[in-house]
Amino acid sequence: MLRVGIMLDSYASSAWITKVIKDIQSSDCARVELVIVNSLWSQGDSGTRGSWRSALFRLYERLDYRRNSQPDDALEPTDVSPLLDGVPSIHVDPRPSGRMDRISEIDSAQISKQELDVIFRFG
Repeated sequence: MLRVGIMLDSYASSAWITKVIKDIQSSDCARVELVIVNSLWSQGDSGTRGSWRSALFRLYERLDYRRNSQPDDALEPTDVSPLLDGVPSIHVDPRPSGRMDRISEIDSAQISKQELDVIFRFG
């Protein structure tokens, strides 16, 4: 059985991510074993997330989505928490480092203990 980790900014996600998680959880060869949640995102401290420009863009995105959404829209907001009920989770505080984010050695050690085969980064 393939041991899968999922990285999320929050449990509020898009329909396409929900579909991927459903497919993993219902498969005979893989199972989500760990959820890694970005603590800074939920606190509103992720990069430019708190800037006026990004706030205006998020508002525009919501209004545009309401006006132009389609049935079976891959970007439809969904809650993935029911699919991950009972799956252990850890909250990490990633720090920007050039073109990537880095997590602490303590968080990295916690993730390593889970002996995951693959980690999908959805946030």
